[in-house]
Amino acid sequence: AIGMAADAIAVQTLGSVDIEVLWLFSRDPALASLQELVGKRVAAGPEGSGHRSLLLRLLKQQQVPLHQLTLSALSGTAARDALLRQEIDAVFMVAAPSAPGAAALLAAPGVTLVSLRRASALSERNKYLESRLLPQDALGPGQPARDTPVLTTPTHLLVRQDLYSALT
Repeated sequence: AIGMAADAIAVQTLGSVDIEVLWLFSRDPALASLQELVGKRVAAGPEGSGHRSLLLRLLKQQQVPLHQLTLSALSGTAARDALLRQEIDAVFMVAAPSAPGAAALLAAPGVTLVSLRRASALSERNKYLESRLLPQDALGPGQPARDTPVLTTPTHLLVRQDLYSALT
């Protein structure tokens, strides 16, 4: 797992339960790549979170110098509010479309769902990611405002390997 400690308890997957989207929101409608986050303030969730770990992995693959952007621990509606107040420049999160943070950002005036260039290349390098098209209005009127390529990842139900077998 991403960011897993060496002494972590062994887990097993019981199954895939949902599909989550890798969301990148910005007030800049021209933003179209991870490289363009250089010099920006990006809400990426708390240190050690799955959001932040995945973003760091993708930035490293894209050879984005991490010291040239500022990561914020904000997520969800707090990240949306900071983006609207222009305290941050972008929000990265991994969530279902119905998650409160994603829904709030999709509906926020002046906020753009970034259509990442090279999304297919990212999914090719990361087999747990899939490139999909999120059709205009798929999540409600104007959400998203246009057909948007997005990356998705499955959500798995994990249990400790020492869980009583009758429960699994």
